[in-house]
Amino acid sequence: NAHHLRELELERAHEQDNQQWAKHYTERYRNLLCQAEIEYPPLDEKKNPKQHGRTKRSKARNLLERLRL
Repeated sequence: NAHHLRELELERAHEQDNQQWAKHYTERYRNLLCQAEIEYPPLDEKKNPKQHGRTKRSKARNLLERLRL
């Protein structure tokens, strides 16, 4: 999760201590999120005039949005 990345401070670990694992982990995480964004694009927010409330999102899209934080 995003909070795990913040706790690990991967960017800082790589920059200060030249930790290559941190750099690779960060790159892999970002690549996975980009791939998921392609597979589960955001829904079109244009609503049907008869539809009330938010447009329903898939469980996969909800997870992606939580991981992006």
